[in-house]
Amino acid sequence: MDESREDMTRIHVDSLRDWHRTKASFGKAILDQFEQRIRQSGLEAERDTLLPYAQQVRIGFFSTYL
Repeated sequence: MDESREDMTRIHVDSLRDWHRTKASFGKAILDQFEQRIRQSGLEAERDTLLPYAQQVRIGFFSTYL
């Protein structure tokens, strides 16, 4: 196994449904933070330009059972 993966924090999710719910919640939290930072920085005019970068955050799914 790649040594860099050894340092990754692992979590256990009981079901695929729970995983999708967790993933959606995390994505919403990222976009909420993005919106807050845009407002705080006074960059509302740049929001549409910056949004695609915020949307690039991906949550990977690695299973030891695959």
